[in-house]
Amino acid sequence: MLSGSRMLAPGVRWRRSRWGRTCPVALKEGKIAKGKPEFSVGFLDKIYVLSSQEALQKFSQNPRPYLLPPMPRPPCRAAVVGPPSAGKSALCGLIAAHYGAAVLDVEALTRPVVARAQEAVLEKVREEATAAAIERVKLKLDSARRAANDAMNLDEKGESGNAAGETLNLDEKGESGNVESDRGGAGMGEDSDPAALSRSEEREEGVEEEIEEELEEEVEEEKQDKMGEEERVEEEVTWQHPEVQARVKEALTEAEKNPALPPPNLCLQLLEERIQEIESAAADEGGRGWVLDGFPKDWAQLSSIQDTEVMPDTVFCLQDTDTDGKVVLGRLYELHRVEVDLAVRDRLQREQRQRLLQALEASRSESKAPPVLVGDGPKKLEAVPEEAEDLSARSDNGDANEAEAAAAGLKVEEVTLPAEWEEGYPEGPEMGVFRQQMKQFELDWENMETSLTGRFCVLEISGKTPEELLSEVVFHMERPFKYAAWEMTGVDLDEEDEDAQATAGWGREEEEEEEEEEEEEEQEAEEEAVSSKRLLGDCQHFCPVVLGESGVLVPGTDEFAAKYREKSYYFSGPEARERFLQNPEEYVAHTQPLQVPALRVFLLGVRGSGKSTHGRWLAEKLGLFHVQFRERLQELIMRKTQGPVPPPDDVEPPEDPPVDPEALRPPEATAPSPGSEDSSSRQSSPQESGTEEVEFTAEEETIRLYLSEGQPLPPEVLDMVLPPWWEEEPYRSTGFILEGFPQQPEEVDYLAQRCLFADVALRWRERRDRRRERQHLLRQLKISIREEGIAKRRAELLAEYAERHLAEEVKDEEDEEDEEEDRDEEADREEFEEEMQATLQEEFPEEEEEEEEEEMEAEAEERLEMEIGERFETDDNNLQKMVEQLAELQVPQLSVGGGRKPRVVRFQMQERLKHLMEDRESLFQKCKPVNYSLARKLLQLSYKYHSAFGCWDPVKYAEGDLLQPIPAPSRPTYPLLLHQFIYFFASKETRDRFALNPIKYLRQPKPKPSPPIKIAIIGPPKSGKTTAARRFASEYGLQRMSIGDAMRSVLANRSRTELANQMRKHLSQGLAVPDELAVQCLDVALMNLVCCTRGFVLDGYPMTRKQADLMESRSIAPIRVLELQLDTIDVLKRGLADKMKLPRPYPLHDSSQILNIRNSAYKREVAPLREHYQQQYQNWVCVDGLRSKWWVGSKVLEECRSSMRQIETFLEKVQAGRAAGIDRLCITPRELKCKLGEFGQYCPVSLALHSQLVDCSHSPSLELAAEFRGRYYKMASREFLEKFLESPEQYTLPGCPRSLPPPHLLPKSLTGPEVKARFPRQVELKGYCPVTYLDGQQRYEALVRGDPDYVAEYREKIYIFENEEKQQKFLRSPEVYWDQKLPHKLPPMKEPVQLTSLPMLGYLEQGVSREVIKAMTAVGCFKPKFPYVSVRRSALLYLAYHLKAFNPRSPDYIRRKYKKKLDRFEESCELIAYLGTTMTQAYKESDELPVDFDAKLREFLALKDTTANGAGDP
Repeated sequence: MLSGSRMLAPGVRWRRSRWGRTCPVALKEGKIAKGKPEFSVGFLDKIYVLSSQEALQKFSQNPRPYLLPPMPRPPCRAAVVGPPSAGKSALCGLIAAHYGAAVLDVEALTRPVVARAQEAVLEKVREEATAAAIERVKLKLDSARRAANDAMNLDEKGESGNAAGETLNLDEKGESGNVESDRGGAGMGEDSDPAALSRSEEREEGVEEEIEEELEEEVEEEKQDKMGEEERVEEEVTWQHPEVQARVKEALTEAEKNPALPPPNLCLQLLEERIQEIESAAADEGGRGWVLDGFPKDWAQLSSIQDTEVMPDTVFCLQDTDTDGKVVLGRLYELHRVEVDLAVRDRLQREQRQRLLQALEASRSESKAPPVLVGDGPKKLEAVPEEAEDLSARSDNGDANEAEAAAAGLKVEEVTLPAEWEEGYPEGPEMGVFRQQMKQFELDWENMETSLTGRFCVLEISGKTPEELLSEVVFHMERPFKYAAWEMTGVDLDEEDEDAQATAGWGREEEEEEEEEEEEEEQEAEEEAVSSKRLLGDCQHFCPVVLGESGVLVPGTDEFAAKYREKSYYFSGPEARERFLQNPEEYVAHTQPLQVPALRVFLLGVRGSGKSTHGRWLAEKLGLFHVQFRERLQELIMRKTQGPVPPPDDVEPPEDPPVDPEALRPPEATAPSPGSEDSSSRQSSPQESGTEEVEFTAEEETIRLYLSEGQPLPPEVLDMVLPPWWEEEPYRSTGFILEGFPQQPEEVDYLAQRCLFADVALRWRERRDRRRERQHLLRQLKISIREEGIAKRRAELLAEYAERHLAEEVKDEEDEEDEEEDRDEEADREEFEEEMQATLQEEFPEEEEEEEEEEMEAEAEERLEMEIGERFETDDNNLQKMVEQLAELQVPQLSVGGGRKPRVVRFQMQERLKHLMEDRESLFQKCKPVNYSLARKLLQLSYKYHSAFGCWDPVKYAEGDLLQPIPAPSRPTYPLLLHQFIYFFASKETRDRFALNPIKYLRQPKPKPSPPIKIAIIGPPKSGKTTAARRFASEYGLQRMSIGDAMRSVLANRSRTELANQMRKHLSQGLAVPDELAVQCLDVALMNLVCCTRGFVLDGYPMTRKQADLMESRSIAPIRVLELQLDTIDVLKRGLADKMKLPRPYPLHDSSQILNIRNSAYKREVAPLREHYQQQYQNWVCVDGLRSKWWVGSKVLEECRSSMRQIETFLEKVQAGRAAGIDRLCITPRELKCKLGEFGQYCPVSLALHSQLVDCSHSPSLELAAEFRGRYYKMASREFLEKFLESPEQYTLPGCPRSLPPPHLLPKSLTGPEVKARFPRQVELKGYCPVTYLDGQQRYEALVRGDPDYVAEYREKIYIFENEEKQQKFLRSPEVYWDQKLPHKLPPMKEPVQLTSLPMLGYLEQGVSREVIKAMTAVGCFKPKFPYVSVRRSALLYLAYHLKAFNPRSPDYIRRKYKKKLDRFEESCELIAYLGTTMTQAYKESDELPVDFDAKLREFLALKDTTANGAGDP
């Protein structure tokens, strides 16, 4: 639902969208347009700014096309530039493939146009060059013709002389040649053949003549050819002339070297045309986009496209600055590898030749050897110094060097280049051209960078793949449409305070409505909690950067804060905030909540306070590691110290060695023995060896000084010990309790620097003066005991003295009194006082020696107390400093009183850390309570969403409450806001429980549509069925339906139907509507939507068996029928009470007579109805209607919840293919019989586990029945049912190890008529019980005749059993007992004797002796002693209970009643033995006593006043 841009409510602000201020409609159309505030609109808790009224209308009609993914996706209008071989084309192709855009290569676009322009230029050059070449050739030929004519004229004049001269010359040459040849020939053959000379001379003369003739002919032909050629040139000089073509070709070559440049606006014109084609072709797709490949290259091209449609939104520049261009140079080298390698090889060969020549020149200058004559010198020619200088001067020329080297006889080796260069390319002048190209691009980019007005980005290509570059490009292109983080400002803080004040009042309205008395206190609490109601980020007040990188919870500070997606994040420092601002998505939650690290606890306290013992217990209880910092340091140096290093104040001073009396004597002057020195040296050597000092490393020495002297540990040692507990497994994922750290300020600073924080610091408080108080109390107790003893003894002595003095007075009463007798009496009195003091001093002595010892002990105690007190003060002061420093670091602290009892201390520790462990997964989740009206408004405007639970209470749903209540203003509902969802709760308690750990309840399966609830509530008149039905239906959104409502609905809504006509026919005659028509009306009324989806409550229907049958015929069967039971007197009382209420508008039939008649009719009709539903559906529930309406409503709700829970469980398990219970599913006996499994009514679990046939047909209840694969199975007990539900495959075919025997092999219990019907078949074993006989090991005494009431048939044989238990035992395992043989000697047959004919003793013996003997035996075995009752009376009471409990003639109810009393009597008798063994003289703590000790003690004490009730007569 769309909304305006104004705030919905105080504290409810619109959130920024990813579009920011960009118009979503324009962006969908492929344009980026800024929106205007007057066209803003809210949708789904975000604000969108449109660019025009037309865009606002489009967005308002259907906003989803503009918001659904992949939007917001910017149009692809980008350019990629870079040096040659930087990967521009590859990156452009990837960008185009990612966005579905087109790549625009300017060179490819301009190539056809430039080619056409070049062709035109070349054609023009060809024409001009052809004309010029023909003209020049003609001129040349004309000049040549004139020169030829002149030469011909001259030739004609001197033709004869020239011809003779030429002939002469030729002759001379010929002669000379011939002469030489002839000479040679003559020289060789002169002596051998003289006649040959004449023949040769003749031959030579003929040849000369022929040559002359040929020369003349050739001269003549040449003249004629020249003249003809001149004539042809003069006539045939065209473009096909070779010289003309050569000149034209040369001109074209020069023109190609200077290609024609395209006009300045040509690139812009071509790009605009191509972009228009792309946009028009992709208009329906929202704009495909385009990517410019390598354009613009310089500032001129950039300036030509500025402020045009061709200007890209983003320009990406590829550079290789990290490696100083090595990557690009390597690519260029690979591209021109052949040419570069050839140039490098040539250069290296020239350098090698130069070095060889320089070496040769140096060697010759040193030797200065004379020139070598030809033929006299060595075989190889050597150059003289002058020649070497000449070679050195010409060494710059390669060809000259090579020639000189060859002339000097130097051999230049062939240069071999490496397969891979160290830098990827050769270092040399051959790469200079490429470096110059890169440098030129850098200069061009610097010029363009200053002129770019849009967005541009420089991408580093070194060490990155094309895919990585593509991801960077996509990130930068889509960055404007991603959420951005910014530093917290004063405006943000003011907004937060306003929102916090507003959100604090969300829950205040409903609280004022409920509890107006506590308004002031709640307002004060809310004002204090305003700061905590800010919308914090995904990690609450902890630093997200440290959490994401190190997994440590470090509290952030207000000084370093930032906003991201309308949430506040706090950081540990400026560096963390900067990293967050650069890439906030890396540190926030996306699809899942942030993972909460394991619990880490600092356990701090003074020494000797018991924190180690309790810390170890707590770690074991919470499943954490218990780490003692000091013990860990001890382990590091234990190998060298060979023992623990105590603290400095725990080291006791060394005792003085005992003085040897012999050592006090002066030494005697004795001469040393010869071997004394050796022996002394031998004795001292082991001592010296034993006192060798152990060498500690620097770290170990530091640790030793820390342990012994308390010197601070350096960070290097702490880095070695502490970080693994935070960073390494298993401590990282499990957590730990670190005891004894930190202890010094430096250690706290180290923790702050390394961000090694704990979740809580558990402070251990110990009372120092507790021992002193105990000692003082002990001393005072001793003094008071002594004083009481002295006073008591003094009183005794005074009493003795008084008696003696009185006797003396009686004896001397006749004597006269005088002054002398008075003085004797006073003396006697003083003497008695002295004797009494002496007696008391003697009986209560105060020994001087003991006093001295006590004083010495007191001094020692005082000294120890002072030392311990000083140490305590030191530790306590240090601990206080640590606590203050940790408080500055915002580390939470908990205090535990260590001076209390251990169980109390452990309870405190566990309770205070309980929420940190149980609710730890929801540490980053924060919920906000809102009032119901605001929640509905937010949901209606789509600002927030309904949760997956709908109106279900997640807490109650987790507890098994599957009934969904319908929220209404009249019913209190407590909404809660979590993230973007609103949850509804039924009470504040469930809401608070959810807020503590919401993930616990969100992890459970989400609610599924539940089947409709179908119940019926019936009862006598005035039983409250209508009230209960209305209340239940309104609370859960059901349809309350009475039979009258159903008929009225048909008459009103379906008045023209045949059913309505038949009803009106009966009603017009004053008759009641028949049940058939009434049930039809009910069937029609139950077809409405509410009844089919939510369910219905039948109010007071059905009332008879016939109505129930009619409902079943139309498949109307309630899952629960609740009967509100009420006596007739209560019915009449309620009817009378209703009459006493306010006057009614019309009279009702509720007189006492009518109510009595209706009640009698109800009781008469309800009995068969109750029996029907109990037998067919087992869904009849009786409810006490005399209770309050709230109790009745809760009872109805409880029954419905149980039934719906069972139905939901059944459906889930059946859909999953598992076994499920079928209790409360309204399965009829007929349906059960049709779908019984292969075991019938027998228990498959008993058969599989114990090979027993347990027949479950005697119980019609389906509480122990289950369904599996469409078949029903019945079990013998709850335990067997659970086993079957857990693994049904083990107890059904084919997995069951045993199958059910055939029907003819199944045992069967027989009744009396059935036994008679089998006459004349005889009873097996002559009527003796087979079970008793076999269980008694077939002894003679085990032959007991069976009772005819307990008969069974097996394999067509009849057996009689002693009792029902033996019968059931036989039916379970008949194959064990059926095949037995009796002994030959049997007990005699007993003949009946009338007891009345026996004497009294015989009558008693035959009547009650057996039961009395059994009871007396039980008394003797148990030996009862009831508390506060004598043994005799206890035995008599036990005997009476036993006789009552096992009287076979009493009904089962009486026997069960007295068996329960007998069991309670035995339990009370066992209290004495139990308390006697538990309450020993040694004192035991309460945690060491059994769990049920207190309960049994209270029970024992309660029997004192209730002895008569508890042990009265039976």
